[in-house]
Order: sequence, then structure tokens, then C-alpha cells
Amino acid sequence: MNLLINDKLKRAVILLFAKNPQKFYRQSVVRIGKFLSDTDIQTTDIINGDLFIQLEKTLEILKTKYLLSNISYECIHRRDLLEYPYEALREAVINALIHRDYSGASQIQIRVYSDKLIIMNEGRLPPEVPLEKLKTNHLSVPRNTMLAEIFYYAGFIESWGRGTVKIVENCLEQGLPEPDYSEENGVMTVTFYKNKWNEKNLKKLKLNKRQIKAVMYVKENGKMTNYQHQKEFGVSKATATRDLSDLVRKSVLIKRGETGKGTFYTIKGS
Repeated sequence: MNLLINDKLKRAVILLFAKNPQKFYRQSVVRIGKFLSDTDIQTTDIINGDLFIQLEKTLEILKTKYLLSNISYECIHRRDLLEYPYEALREAVINALIHRDYSGASQIQIRVYSDKLIIMNEGRLPPEVPLEKLKTNHLSVPRNTMLAEIFYYAGFIESWGRGTVKIVENCLEQGLPEPDYSEENGVMTVTFYKNKWNEKNLKKLKLNKRQIKAVMYVKENGKMTNYQHQKEFGVSKATATRDLSDLVRKSVLIKRGETGKGTFYTIKGS
């Protein structure tokens, strides 16, 4: 593997193996922030070091400081389930580290909100891999070939272009919605969602505004009856029945209780 160019160490070598890569590339850090809103930041951490250290420390800090784990037991074995799949987060952080544009001035950012987690890195997608292909099998076309090769030889990634597909699979396996991939002004973003039934995902089901508001009502109050739907939205019993039955068919709500006045609706899986 050729580590030199014009008798000087390549950038990838410095990023991967130097004791202090930030001496040469100040922007080569990961910034993590806890956001109460888009403008209100509660806490921030900056991760320095080589890319292997950044990967390890970023995942550790996310796991211990920013994210919660649900504890369950399988027989006598304790199982900690992070609120976002650990393997999906790991894959997304690796992608940001090895595919970012290190000639730019920005840092990798990880923004943690109450209902979502966003990972952003500077760097456009290659023309061979359009945005819509990221959730399907596609060729692996790394921006930084040497970074990708060394991460591959170290056993951190595959070379099949399945990383973004695996992120989606990991989220669905944990009962979370598909993450979103986007690219804007040369910045690549992956957004993980904690809440499956947020407004954006409900719109994907082609629900009407009344149905979306009904789901929000159930989330806030725990349940909704047909009569409550009628009163809340000023509709007839027949319209309320159609709205609620459609939400049941689309696996958003589940119908509980006895037929008639004893019937109510809750979020499926709650």
C-alpha cells in the first residue's frame, strides 16, 4: 500500500495513525451535541484523536452520556437495548468518518434530539451512487479509497456497499422507522427516528390531517374512543369509524375493549 505522495505522508495516513491528526487537519473531529430544540443546546462533546479513536470514543460517549438503554432479561442473561440500534449507529459513524470531505472546513456533527438523532458530514455522494440507491444494494464507491481500504482490512466494514442498507435493516428489526438519507449543499445527512409514528412517517401512509391529529391525541392521552374522535374533530360517527378503522388497517392503532361504548383505540405495540 502506497503511503507516500511526493515523499510526504498521505492525508489518510495522518488521519489514521498520527498521534495528533488535528495538528494538521483541525477540522477532523466529531462534535456531539444534545439539542433541546434547533437553537437550544444542552451539552456538547468534541472527539479528537485518530479516526479509530474517534470511532471508539464517539460510540462510547453516545452510549453512556447521550442515549438511554432499555434493560430486559432473556432467561438469566441481561440484555441492554440502546434506543437506537448500536450496529446502525456504528455503521453510520464509520460512513461519516471515511466518506467525508477532509478538504472542507466543517466537522462531523451528531445532533441528539428527544425524538431523533442526526449525523452530518461534509461530502457529496459520487454520481455512481444517487441518493435513492442508498436503501437498496449498490456499488461501493468510497471517496477516500485508502481510508476505506484500511477500515476494511481492520474488519470494520465490508466492501459490498451494503452499509446503508444494513442501517435500515437494523432500525426495522428494532421496531423503529426507516432512517432518512439526504444530501444538501454538499452535506450528507442520516436521520434516525425514535418515534415511529411522528408526523413525517404518518404522512407517508397517506393519512388525512384529521387522522394524523387523532394519532397525536392517542399518543398524548393514551387512548381514544369513537365518540372522542367525533367531538374532537366535529365529524359524524360514520366518518370517525372510517378514520379509526383505516388507522387499524394500517397497523397504527389497535382496537380494544368490547363492541360499542366499551371500544377504544390505542397505539399498536404500546
